[in-house]
Amino acid sequence: AGRARALDDGVVGASAQLEDVIGLAGEPSKDGRRAARILRDRARYAGTAVGLLLDLFAPDTVILDGGLLQTPQYLDTLCAAAAVRSSRYADPSAHIVPSALGTGGLVRGAAALALDRFYRDPLAAIATAA
Repeated sequence: AGRARALDDGVVGASAQLEDVIGLAGEPSKDGRRAARILRDRARYAGTAVGLLLDLFAPDTVILDGGLLQTPQYLDTLCAAAAVRSSRYADPSAHIVPSALGTGGLVRGAAALALDRFYRDPLAAIATAA
């Protein structure tokens, strides 16, 4: 969402990635300030979703992964937005933690599920795929 908005706002070019927006946000230029605002807004939107999830499912912990881990400087913004939306927890930040798997945890988790079948019974997995 951050890259798409930065592209729509003309902050970055079509070939830019989220990492480019994050790098730009650290610059004192006008585009840097715009990129930082986009990333703050992105954290606020994610925090709103996390706050709703906390109220809806009442989990012990919400684990953040993916691109959100690339901008830890906005974690406080995310937690503040979650606090506004959550009526279940007085301090939702105690229930929001970054993944210990790093930014590629979702991909590794999905691959692990796909590979589990193969490693359990390679011959059956190959026969089914053929």
